[in-house]
Order: sequence, then C-alpha cells, then structure tokens
Amino acid sequence: MNNSDRSDKESGVSSDDSESRSPAPKHETAAIGKLVQVDFLLRDADGINVQADQDSFSAVIGSGQLLPRIEGALIGLSVGERATLRLQPKEAFGDRDAAKVIEFDRDEFPPDVAAGDHFEAEQDGGAVVVLRIVEVQPEFVKVDLNHPLAGQFVELEFFVRNVREAGKHELSDMKAQANSPTMGTSADLMPVGRLLRGRPGR
Repeated sequence: MNNSDRSDKESGVSSDDSESRSPAPKHETAAIGKLVQVDFLLRDADGINVQADQDSFSAVIGSGQLLPRIEGALIGLSVGERATLRLQPKEAFGDRDAAKVIEFDRDEFPPDVAAGDHFEAEQDGGAVVVLRIVEVQPEFVKVDLNHPLAGQFVELEFFVRNVREAGKHELSDMKAQANSPTMGTSADLMPVGRLLRGRPGR
C-alpha cells in the first residue's frame, strides 16, 4: 500500500478508485486470518442494483478467496462498519472480449429461442458456461459468453456483520479450496446466472 492509499483509507476520503468508510465503534476488526461475514450490494456502471436483495458472503482474510481489492478494503474494518468500493473492469469482471461473441447454427436451439434467453452448457472440464442469446436469425443464433458486467465499472457496498478468529476446520476448508480455478475471481462474488435479465434460463 502506498502513502496515498494509506491516507485515503485512514481519512475515509472517497474517489473513483478508492473506498469510502463510515465511522465505526470499537469492535473486532478484519485482519489476516480472521473470518468475516459481510452483507453487500453490487451496482452496475449506471448505479443500478444488479441483484434483487442484499447478498452476503463469509471469507477468511488472507486465504485468497476474495478479489484483492475487496480483501484489501476489508482489512481494518470493524463490525458494524460500512464501506463502498468502486472497481475497474479489470479488477471486477474483466474487459469484454469480442471473441466470446460467437454464432451457432439455428437448429442447435429450440424453435422458440429469443434474444434475452440464457442457456447453461457444461464444458469438457465440468465447468458450467452461460450462453446469453443476443440475436436470432433464420440461419444462426448469436451468443455472448462474456459476463454481463464485463467491461463495466462496478460499485460494491458492504456492511461488516461479524469478525472472528477462523477455526481450524475453516482454515482447512479454505486451504482445500485454494486450488479451485475460480478461487478469488469475480465469479465467486456474483455468478453470472444471478445477473441475467430477461426470459428464464433453459
């Protein structure tokens, strides 16, 4: 952390690329090795909530379970404290990749397929990929494999509900999950299926 980042964190000053914090009473604070329980809201580039209700997560700080900016913003926060963090696309859901917008033969989809539909497909390794339909033509269906928030700045507002020492079994579980290919990615924070709008998935 450089001096500028430290000053922003201590003063609570908010900028486009830093977190803003509200004063908190003296409580247990988030630190390496602590388990935190956090409620959060995620907003898109237009400031619109991308989930219907407030969501939550639990994580052990320092385990690599969270995105680096989120973990860094949590360290030092106390129970009952709120913070807002603005993430650049590369820190959140990545940049849009034009190569992930592809065309499939029309007959590979149901007769009633329409733009706005989404389908789940299993890859060779077992991972599930979401196909978002963006265009339907007589000969082909255009599909977008990008995350719906790819290429966008997003705003994460969170509330620290609880902080405590992580138990041995929790540390063990985090260590076991460390080898997961999605560990510490934006997919953990907001799976693509929970953001999709439009017709029900298939």
